Amino acid sequence: MSDHTTTLVHQLKEDLADQPKNPIRPHQIEDDHAEEFDRMRSMATAPPWVPGNRNAISKRLKQKRANLEAQMAKPITDPAKRDRVHRRSQELLETVIRPAMLPQEVMRRNPAGAVDAYRAREASRPVKDAILTWKRAQIALHADEKDNRGIANLEPFRPSIAPTGMSTFMGDAQIPGHFAMSPQAKANWPLTDPCKSPLAQAKQREQYEQRERSKRVWTPEARRAAGERLQAAKRAKQQSSAE
Repeated sequence: MSDHTTTLVHQLKEDLADQPKNPIRPHQIEDDHAEEFDRMRSMATAPPWVPGNRNAISKRLKQKRANLEAQMAKPITDPAKRDRVHRRSQELLETVIRPAMLPQEVMRRNPAGAVDAYRAREASRPVKDAILTWKRAQIALHADEKDNRGIANLEPFRPSIAPTGMSTFMGDAQIPGHFAMSPQAKANWPLTDPCKSPLAQAKQREQYEQRERSKRVWTPEARRAAGERLQAAKRAKQQSSAE
């Protein structure tokens, strides 16, 4: 990794110093901890005749809620800092992360050498550090968006080696795939039959062979005509030799 990349990652980490190292999303609290919160809340507010240590449960509930809130990303309220984090995260994505990502087709087909290439590029320690820093920045920039669950997903930015809808057949891959038509071929299907196509040539050859076979069939009229031509040729030859 170049010095510029190292400096960029370090600067972005400094901008995110007040953010948790492993932030959780708001929807994760609802998905993963809502049931436990409801259970502990029901135990803490249970009637007096229900056995249980309500004070300890209430204390545990407050502590758990405080721990989760401490792990949540904090919205960046300073406009200058927010613009700086956005600019640096975009530069990190375009100059470091995306060039190191393998194409979608390689990740899906797994050709020979794809695993080693993934470990040397995308899964290497410097690139992995840059990816985690970029994810922290995205979560912090969109901390107030509770319904945006894919904000830190890198797959939409993964490059592709083929246009959309075209075949990505790889004969040496674990999943080679199938041949497919391109969008342009699909739009022009069915194709017109050119006069020099293999099918047209085969038909023309078959018609020629049929004509040749028909010429070799001797009918009585054809035999008689051939005999007359042969006799006329003999007479002409004898006459020319007599002269």
